[in-house]
Amino acid sequence: MDAAAVDLSLGSLRPPSPVALDEDPSSNTNTRSRAQTPAGLTHQLELKRKNYNHAKVRLERKYKVLYGARDKYHNLGHPVEEYASVRLHYDQLVELRAEFRNAAIGYLNATPSDDRERLREILQHDLDSANSAINKAYLAVSEDRAYERRRARAQMSQQQQQPPINLAGAMSAAMAAAGASSTANQVNDDDLPPLIVI
Repeated sequence: MDAAAVDLSLGSLRPPSPVALDEDPSSNTNTRSRAQTPAGLTHQLELKRKNYNHAKVRLERKYKVLYGARDKYHNLGHPVEEYASVRLHYDQLVELRAEFRNAAIGYLNATPSDDRERLREILQHDLDSANSAINKAYLAVSEDRAYERRRARAQMSQQQQQPPINLAGAMSAAMAAAGASSTANQVNDDDLPPLIVI
């Protein structure tokens, strides 16, 4: 990967904006609310709780995968290919946080109003933890990005400092060396006995 391509891919890293537990804007529309039986509401609440828990587990796993990829990047001596993997996992982590927020809002909206405030505190705490984890990941990835930028700039300056290659001079030196070695071979050929031809 050349330095220009690395520099272009490094520019897309933006600090994450924190997510909050807002009410779902789609639930505030003027649509007809559906009446469900108590068993249906309980089932819906259970589905939203499971969806929330699955989203939380996916976020935690991706966080661990990101740091595993980052450790590999550092342990292998900072190869550019591994940095691309770190960036990919970071972008996926940000997407999973948005899914986690949506699952939390769905869970909160499915909860009966008497339990909603207690659940809101728990969900907000989990979202704050996710925001903190994303911020830590951003700082780590931006540190790696800064390293890659410094490396790309060093490669660019090193390429600019190398003197241009004079092909004519290089070819004449090679031809002279080839001519000198062929004369040496001719001198040694005189010492060999003649071939017998029948």
